[in-house]
Amino acid sequence: GGRNLALNRSELIVVYIILLVVASVATMGLCETILPAITGAFYYVSPENKWAELLFPHLPREIMVDDGQGNRDFFEGFATAQYSIPYALWVRPMLLWGVFLLALYMTMVGVAVVLRRQWMDRERLAYPLVQAAQVIIRAEDEHQTINPFFKSRAMWYGASIPIIVGLFTGLAKYFPGFPVFQTAWSFPIFGGQSINMTLSFAVLGFSYLISPDIAAGIWGFALLAKLEKAFFVTQGVVKEQDVWAVAVTELLNYQGLGALFVFVLLGLWVGREHLSAVGRKFIGVESELSDDDEIMPYRAAVAVVLAGVVVMVGWFAYLGAPWWAGLIFVVVAMVIFTGISRIVAEAGVPALISPMTAPDFMIYGLGSSLLGAKAITTFSLSYIFATDIRVFLMGMVANGLKLIEGMNKRSRRYVFWAILIAIFVGISSSLWTVMQLAYKDGGINTSIWF
Repeated sequence: GGRNLALNRSELIVVYIILLVVASVATMGLCETILPAITGAFYYVSPENKWAELLFPHLPREIMVDDGQGNRDFFEGFATAQYSIPYALWVRPMLLWGVFLLALYMTMVGVAVVLRRQWMDRERLAYPLVQAAQVIIRAEDEHQTINPFFKSRAMWYGASIPIIVGLFTGLAKYFPGFPVFQTAWSFPIFGGQSINMTLSFAVLGFSYLISPDIAAGIWGFALLAKLEKAFFVTQGVVKEQDVWAVAVTELLNYQGLGALFVFVLLGLWVGREHLSAVGRKFIGVESELSDDDEIMPYRAAVAVVLAGVVVMVGWFAYLGAPWWAGLIFVVVAMVIFTGISRIVAEAGVPALISPMTAPDFMIYGLGSSLLGAKAITTFSLSYIFATDIRVFLMGMVANGLKLIEGMNKRSRRYVFWAILIAIFVGISSSLWTVMQLAYKDGGINTSIWF
């Protein structure tokens, strides 16, 4: 019986990659943000904020949803047990969004494929986030239904600590006064700043898997940023913060984005030999580089990236943004996604936010007078997928591709189609769930953040 039920190593890897992909789009990455964002303007408009006069003339209505009644049903729900979702309202906007998102996600997958061998074989990045998965997969035994990893006492002793702490925290939400374990501390320093210390079991585990110099670098630069913020506050270089991510002054946002650009460009320079070989493969010139161990041929990967960029730039142009502005946005966004994917692969930081996002760079870096009101409004909607990127597809795929080392070469080509299906099923089912929750009980009664 066990022999029939057990998954082999390749099947486990595909399942794990599918779960990573779905996790990157189903909640924070896309599906909890997109529906409120494309409906909210019509629900929250008021005489005081003057959105009807200032904002609505510039909104790209093709990708928005407006039921003519302020989308009240979506935000407040139906008052009766019987409710019906007006799917007809959503079809055209979601199809248009689907064109862009498919181009974006396929571009991410293409870039991850092109960079995989450079990061894994040449630079030998640690990939801390998938080391636990590798241990589970390596322990598989086709003759046992239960993976030997889950029979390890040491694993369960270690796992029980965060499980118990999390259980107490969860119970305290339902039963006020229930004891909780203190896991966060803070002490103030000068300039209105404070040193925050959090005992994160995830970070603790992943930190064990990275080299001391990377850990020291993360800690050192975090401390330097604190001192910079404190200095700016004491010197009065403070303004009201509208830029996403770094509070205090946008100077720190520009500094962080500049560092991220240099980080990515240095990485591309280091990998220039591999990238030039990929380029020769794309144009059909003889190359010693083999791609039979990738999830898709290099020629297809580069073609997907180029086509994706063209579609995304064309999509922004269709909505009223200048083509050059759309191109700058796409390049900046992809540099940010690539840089953070590299950081995740190298340092294993499970959640991080870009120092500056692509829409903020467009609005603050280039300026509204250069871009125009229509483009600014269009780029503001990219907050949906380009801002709160604590979890995003490219980072997940880059980590998932580390696991294909354990697959035979023939099976690896199925991974691309598994990723594509996971994106479609993950997004469709998640959006359907959000719609059901919103129209039944009211969107404003769910997560206040979204």
